[in-house]
Amino acid sequence: MKRLCATVIFLFVLCALLAGCVYMPYRGRNIDDNSAETFTVYVCGAVECEGYVTVEAGTSCVDTVKLAGLLPQSILSVYYTDTVTESLKELVVNYADGGKICYCINANSPLIPLHIPIDGLPTEVTELLADYIDRNGAIRNKRQLKSALGEYAEDYHYRFFIAEQDYETDN
Repeated sequence: MKRLCATVIFLFVLCALLAGCVYMPYRGRNIDDNSAETFTVYVCGAVECEGYVTVEAGTSCVDTVKLAGLLPQSILSVYYTDTVTESLKELVVNYADGGKICYCINANSPLIPLHIPIDGLPTEVTELLADYIDRNGAIRNKRQLKSALGEYAEDYHYRFFIAEQDYETDN
């Protein structure tokens, strides 16, 4: 019986050691390494510079959004009290209009090329975007958005965002 107990304990310890060798969360990392883990987040909407921002793990969402440049109209949502983690891929910053929170519109929304009026936007704005998309394809960044909006750019560019799948850097 003692021998059976010793064998079971030995097998249990052996299995635990083998499992530890297979699953080692710090494998390939020096535990004393002071380099912080970083994450890249796509920030868009009512910000000055839409695009990718790389921050250290644990950085607040507010600080991440600030790196993209807040506008006077920018509204930071409640969930921005969270911190950046590996699962956070995108932050869309909305805007204030006359004291109410408004949601940014995808500049390449299917509504735009269909010339469907969008609440809160002059018809001229949607027409300009539709014409630009018809001539050039999808709007890829804020520079193109402002170009498409022409004289309306200053008053309306922050009301739109470029979806991550459409985004290209503004070189």
